[in-house]
Amino acid sequence: EIFHDHAFENWERSDSRINIQFQNQTQKNDYDELVIANGPGLGKFVSGLKISKGQIVGLRGIQAIDINLPLNSAGYILPKVNGINWIGSTHEKEFEDLETSLKEGYELVARTEKNFNIKLSGSEEMLMEARLRIGSKDRLPIAGSIEKNIYVLGALGTRGFSLAPILGDYIASLMNGSANPISTGIAVAIDPLRFKD
Repeated sequence: EIFHDHAFENWERSDSRINIQFQNQTQKNDYDELVIANGPGLGKFVSGLKISKGQIVGLRGIQAIDINLPLNSAGYILPKVNGINWIGSTHEKEFEDLETSLKEGYELVARTEKNFNIKLSGSEEMLMEARLRIGSKDRLPIAGSIEKNIYVLGALGTRGFSLAPILGDYIASLMNGSANPISTGIAVAIDPLRFKD
């Protein structure tokens, strides 16, 4: 079962089962395993993480590039959905709020044009969204078990579109004992307990 539009708060064990609590006082009971992938909320359960602000820009109109899959390099461009290509993203370590910044938006468009060697249209009416993002001290993702039958996945950075599928497979392999899709060295490098004091 996947929960969205819920603010995950915590879990507790009842015998060998896991009960999940949400901030709206909702509780879901009787699960075998739990995967926590709640972005900045991971900082409550895993040490060594830092929060920053990230902004993305949506551009309407015909672009010089027509893609069916996300392009990921120094930034990213997403395929058009509902007439909008989203590009990302900014990384603000020092921030006061989640308000979007027109200046940051224009800089992101210019940086994306330079990085992908293309001209983007639609910046005169760009859409902008800003959210919190989570990263690790060593800039590597976190994926694995933090205790028996409790797993975390996050801190993917700007490589989320590329890393999420294989790291999701990795978590699934830990849960069901199937073949591990990553090497032991990578598993150690992304272990969520590597920053534990």
